Amino acid sequence: DKTLPTENGLIIDKIGVRGELHEGTDYSSILKTGLWHVPDFGTPENNQQPVIIAAHRWGYLSWTNSFRTLNSFYNLPKLKVGDKVEIIWNQRKYTYEIYASEEGEQITDYSANLILYTCQLWNSPLRIFKYAKLLQS
Repeated sequence: DKTLPTENGLIIDKIGVRGELHEGTDYSSILKTGLWHVPDFGTPENNQQPVIIAAHRWGYLSWTNSFRTLNSFYNLPKLKVGDKVEIIWNQRKYTYEIYASEEGEQITDYSANLILYTCQLWNSPLRIFKYAKLLQS
């Protein structure tokens, strides 16, 4: 769809996220730029494995409030079962629905089509995970 952005992105209207997905293996640098598409896992086009997206919850002091809203997972805990998430990937829209969430130190459900996660607290090993299934593409 040529009307969609050329950059790959994540849209979660319920919590105000609308940012570009960044890729690469240097996660500590990439997370400073916002949303990270974890490599070596799936893409919306190739869903043999789940798409995994991570972001900082609080971000950095250098981030503006508007950048933080658009590119962090500060409000990820507010997503509930049934909420929708969209990924724009290669100018195609993929819609997912949250079906489960949990807190823990590692992902437990690799059968999901999409996994979103962030830290629970500032320097905690606990993470907040949201699991979603693909509805349409």
